[in-house]
Amino acid sequence: MTKSDQRRVAALAALCVALAIESTASAQLPQFDLNQFRPSELATDGFAVSTADGQGHLRFGVQVYMDYSRNALQLRVTDGPIADQQMSLVHAQLTGHLMWSLGLWERLVLFMDVPYSFILKDSLSEEQAGFLDSFGLDVLVPAGRGLGDLYVGARGVLYGTRESIFQLAAQATLTTNTASAAWSEQTYLGEPPRSPNIGGWFELLATFNAGEHVRIPLNLGYKTAFGQDVPSLDLGNQLTFGAALQLLLGDDRFMLTFESFGRTAAQSETGTGGRQETPIELLGGFKYFHEKGFTVGLAGTGGVTSGYGNPDWRVIGMLAYTMPEKERAIAEEPVLQEPLEEAPVEEPAPAVGEAPQEPVVVIEEGTLQIPDQIYFEFDSAKLELRSRAALDGVAEVLNAHLDFPVIRVEGHTDWRGPAEYNLRLSQRRAESVVRYLVTEGGVSKLRLVAEGYGETRPLVPDAKTEEDLARNRRVEFHVDEKRDQAADADEQP
Repeated sequence: MTKSDQRRVAALAALCVALAIESTASAQLPQFDLNQFRPSELATDGFAVSTADGQGHLRFGVQVYMDYSRNALQLRVTDGPIADQQMSLVHAQLTGHLMWSLGLWERLVLFMDVPYSFILKDSLSEEQAGFLDSFGLDVLVPAGRGLGDLYVGARGVLYGTRESIFQLAAQATLTTNTASAAWSEQTYLGEPPRSPNIGGWFELLATFNAGEHVRIPLNLGYKTAFGQDVPSLDLGNQLTFGAALQLLLGDDRFMLTFESFGRTAAQSETGTGGRQETPIELLGGFKYFHEKGFTVGLAGTGGVTSGYGNPDWRVIGMLAYTMPEKERAIAEEPVLQEPLEEAPVEEPAPAVGEAPQEPVVVIEEGTLQIPDQIYFEFDSAKLELRSRAALDGVAEVLNAHLDFPVIRVEGHTDWRGPAEYNLRLSQRRAESVVRYLVTEGGVSKLRLVAEGYGETRPLVPDAKTEEDLARNRRVEFHVDEKRDQAADADEQP
């Protein structure tokens, strides 16, 4: 048998290898979840590997996944009238997932997954079907489509945010045998109708953030089973695992992801790490995140072991919507100072009968003051759309005043959160402002320097109220007399 055959042959092969089963014998219904692909809980996760992210307070999300797999379960007979033939017990399977999620208190996420198999069929010839029937193994043939097992769970972020180098979260999921409740004679759709009718899946989720564009999520879990005995296949409790490499491009609008995920028997008596009980798949895919909250994605997988449920290949498509992040302002409070000798930059004088307009940008003591705020998405360096008007005004002034040799864009935060995290966040936000002024405002990057100060320079020391905290969260624009050499070596795009 070739390596290709070995990979495709599924775990039930030994049922007919010796042909020692009496013709009057009858096999138990194979009631277990054949499809090992379980979509990740959040749209911002990978396809099968989850990150340690939260979703933000009261942010709701919904996802629709469709995955089609080919030859997920095959049987090979080594003796008898059809020796050395491959029998494709599950030749095609099309499964849909309807999922929702809800973020609470920034670090808790509730989620649910309702799967449904629209296609679940074999490709047996009449001779092969008759052979199985003669040994009482016709129950191995899929009974047809139907509802899968319901998943409901919660994720709690234990440490870190997207801005941290390392994040850690714990996730607990409960599953119940809704497949058997909906259809007692179902096969391959879910667990059998056996008490206590509740299973658990407990996972640790870790994520390493290697800069702005590279993320490495790692998953490790323990999944309990309902304890069904399937001949030649030990389906007890399982260890689950997954790892991914994610590349974020286009200001985090595109994600390329490369993932590996699988499971293996967790109990020594079931042969931990056994080939038949260890399905592993490799996945490659991409997602596009629209600024309005929509996500679309496409991925493909291939099985790399002969474990049960491992298909020759799988194609996955997804569509999701997540409420945009809660709007949080980085407030910039103008500091009233005596003006410089030059007059403030103002809008043209209004015509007769028109109301006067407020100046867009005012230059005071070497600082550009804007009467609006700069807004970022929560815990992120992404500028919100409503910040563009203020930044367009800054760009217009800078392009009109080429006598300003260097403009230092400063990012500041309040004291809440780890100081190291605040420092990185303020730097990234200052860099985002510089990037916008260059790419959208046409300002020369040689005139701009980004500096993040974190919580080290508060306008209101020991701030307690939300108003004072908001004053400390700000972006400032300062006119420097000359470019610092260190800044030259670390130019921002």
